[in-house]
Amino acid sequence: SSPAIAGLNSIVQSIALQNDRLYIAANTGARIDVFDAETQTQQQQITGFSGPRYLAATGDGRAYVTDQSFSGPSFVRVADVGAGAITDSIEVPGSPEGVTLTETNVYAALGAFGDTTLVSQIDRSSQAPATIDVGCRPRYVVADQEDEVFVLCGNAPEAVILDGPTGNEQARVALPDTAETSFGVGQTASFSAGAEELHIATDTGIIRLDTEQNAVTTTIDVQQAGSIGAVSYDANRQELYVARIPSFTDRGSVTIHERDGEKTDSFQVGVAPAYITVRREQP
Repeated sequence: SSPAIAGLNSIVQSIALQNDRLYIAANTGARIDVFDAETQTQQQQITGFSGPRYLAATGDGRAYVTDQSFSGPSFVRVADVGAGAITDSIEVPGSPEGVTLTETNVYAALGAFGDTTLVSQIDRSSQAPATIDVGCRPRYVVADQEDEVFVLCGNAPEAVILDGPTGNEQARVALPDTAETSFGVGQTASFSAGAEELHIATDTGIIRLDTEQNAVTTTIDVQQAGSIGAVSYDANRQELYVARIPSFTDRGSVTIHERDGEKTDSFQVGVAPAYITVRREQP
């Protein structure tokens, strides 16, 4: 373990890890902070956002960031670590939330707060945007290693699967519960490339979806106490991590579970933990 990064003076909406570089979406600080994940020293701070929500980092020092505004248009912005600035802004309808990358495109869910039934598709070369109507209110999107995009909605118990290169709908997978918890604003799902599985947080448990077969395999009972704010899975250790939120004023915790849901450990974290990422998956 290591000490927490202090002095952010902002609600942390989400994080992303790429090449040992930690990106932090400082939502109320209206900025992206970039740290060396090993030394926890700050490398860059990028300002000019309204309310950064989620981000997807590329391998070349850039990140696509969903940026919500309640007083004007919202955007998907391109943050460049080397330049220390926003280098492009793509206006999108609705309220953008989750964002993910495929080989050629960026996908962003535009249905936060029930605003739209749209997903934004942005060409990574030209930054040209398009919209896809998925028929439900998408809040989160996750791409797998086969370049498929799983769209998760807050008002329908299903996963809409899009073809990454084209955006065409491939399938719809019925889920045992809606992919949202009573917390409502955290990390809805996490993809594990090592396991080829998507873990989805709901109020009735963690849904495990096999992304090779595009089928639900089980719902894991994680002995829920308080709302779930985030979920992540370490394929090498075969451990499931679940963020717990007792309230918006008390410190939360992360519980650690075996694959069948049995709790093995826990540790305390800050108020309203809303995102988990595994830095190194080691046996």
